[in-house]
Amino acid sequence: MVSLDVYKVPKEDLCGIEHERVGLLTYKNQAYRYQDCFSYSMDDDGQGTSFILNYQPNDHHNQQLVHGAAELAANGPGRKVYYVYDGTQDRWFGLRIGAPLR
Repeated sequence: MVSLDVYKVPKEDLCGIEHERVGLLTYKNQAYRYQDCFSYSMDDDGQGTSFILNYQPNDHHNQQLVHGAAELAANGPGRKVYYVYDGTQDRWFGLRIGAPLR
């Protein structure tokens, strides 16, 4: 199972502004923080939200597939990160900037 958890953090954090949230992708019991901040619309109540991404390793083992998208913080609508799993590298990528999640 792969999950994306979005939640608010203290103001001292990179994503501590009121309209920003932190996003953690969890895969194989490892959590990876995305480099950019997520939109508050993904966590309206400030209590944190968890999403399950549609990941099926047996069906598409060696392909690169988009498994989910999430809205990023911005001054306008439409800024998103697309989560892609690359079976050949056994890695997740955030498509907005093309860098692997660390």
